[in-house]
Amino acid sequence: MTKTDSLKEFWFRSTKQIFRDLNKHVLDKGSRHKHRIFINRGSNILLMAHLDTVQKPKWDRLEGDTLYAAGLDDRLGCYLAYRVAENLGLDLLLTDHEECGKTTGAFHTLKDYNWIAEFDRGGADVVTYDLDSPEFIDALDDFWGVGQGTYSDIASLDTTACCVNVGIGYQLDHSADSYADLSETANQMQRFQQFYNKYKDSKFTQVESEPIDWMEDEIPSRKNSRRFWDECDICGGGGVKPIFGYLLCRDCVEYMVESCRIDNELAGIDHRER
Repeated sequence: MTKTDSLKEFWFRSTKQIFRDLNKHVLDKGSRHKHRIFINRGSNILLMAHLDTVQKPKWDRLEGDTLYAAGLDDRLGCYLAYRVAENLGLDLLLTDHEECGKTTGAFHTLKDYNWIAEFDRGGADVVTYDLDSPEFIDALDDFWGVGQGTYSDIASLDTTACCVNVGIGYQLDHSADSYADLSETANQMQRFQQFYNKYKDSKFTQVESEPIDWMEDEIPSRKNSRRFWDECDICGGGGVKPIFGYLLCRDCVEYMVESCRIDNELAGIDHRER
């Protein structure tokens, strides 16, 4: 693949085609549950994104600085992670099955990175899923607003390195009508370049948050205690139940189960054998 390959021409094809064309970098090729693309450049920093999408990737149109396309979550992230990693000489990990909570990144053996960044978030803030330290949050806060998030690949990694998911300017992430403000995307990448320049040699290690002893009249934050909230961590709807540490509504659970069932059928796996 050359630098002239565009976002449209390469990254909006099928996942199967991308795995085929980057075959020399694929790990666990014989297992669709574990396969992933890893480019090892000997860097102390890892970039990530995921190839699977809720909507079939489909380029619509580019109007000014606004790109209309289905599957921007996370094909835009894959394009950016690939290009930035290539330009800066960073390690790159592209995963599959993130959208159903079974990211193939969970099977990756990571070295001791200084820090890890994923490009898999809409808008222009960043989130850490508590995979951070006070020093890392302070460093991020110099360049972005630090928001709240629920899940992405970095939350399933076996690592003690601090991790961040960077917003890349798309909106309506799982919709067929998703779009991206590419001027905002460019600004985010410029901020990332500045963050990298300042902290590329800094090692950030996760620090576990101290348990909080809530007083009866205190209102806990969503970050520190989901059990006090009654909104779905994915869609914000009601009627939730705690499942694997998340609060999920019935519709989102059914969607995730159905997505994984389809994945298994495509892979020729009988769910009764699992």
